[in-house]
Amino acid sequence: FFSKEEIEIRRNTMRDILFNCNYVFTNSKKTRKDAEKFFGNFPAKIVTIPYAPCIDEELFSENYDEVRKKYEISDIHFITCNQFWRHKNHDTVLKAFSEYLDKNGQADLIFTGNTKDRKFPEYFEYLQSLIKKLNLKNKVKILGMISKEDQLSLIRGARALIQPTLFEGGPGGGSCRDAISLDTEIFASDIEINREINCGTVKYFNPKNSSELSKLMLDSEKLIPKKKDLNQLIVEGNERRTLSGKYLLEIISTAINEKKNVSNY
Repeated sequence: FFSKEEIEIRRNTMRDILFNCNYVFTNSKKTRKDAEKFFGNFPAKIVTIPYAPCIDEELFSENYDEVRKKYEISDIHFITCNQFWRHKNHDTVLKAFSEYLDKNGQADLIFTGNTKDRKFPEYFEYLQSLIKKLNLKNKVKILGMISKEDQLSLIRGARALIQPTLFEGGPGGGSCRDAISLDTEIFASDIEINREINCGTVKYFNPKNSSELSKLMLDSEKLIPKKKDLNQLIVEGNERRTLSGKYLLEIISTAINEKKNVSNY
């Protein structure tokens, strides 16, 4: 998905970091494995930041009904919050949603995110043509870039968040962290990095098999779980954040002490 020039710039940047830093923080074990795979033995010690979804209390408010009416969204909906880049795999979601509707599914499908992809500017046009071909126009809403406050309300009110991505740098990307913090179920692509999600309610599907995703969507209509109270979610999120923070401080302290010992030596 990148030009040869961009790939070379990124590789040189990564190489400089791995061979010139004592410690490198990553937000996934998969990133660490990839670093070892592509760059071999390097002096940097790679530390994976613990997964710690938590509610952004400054941005979230319980105004779902107001936001839903603002965008004319059905009370029953699925949501995907990704930029419209080709590796985000929106077409699998559209095909799955078409199958879901053919089997009497009732929900709407919502997309948020930047619709422009500078590397593949024709991608969004392709998705629009697919929506037309599958006759989904009245059930699919592409909201584009909206405020984070509105996005969080729609995630909280969704039947499930769908994360169909083919590649991520961190488990599930940012949208899964938001969904977990708000106790919204996740349907995630079954790729290695997404298996690092270790909290929340997550069900996996083959990202190239629309029927697997369609079945998850249909099954979700059989039982609508009661979502946790926001106060409880705030407590859980803060606990995860505190544990993550303590771990990072321990690593930082270790790095500082190592530097002091080298200086004294």
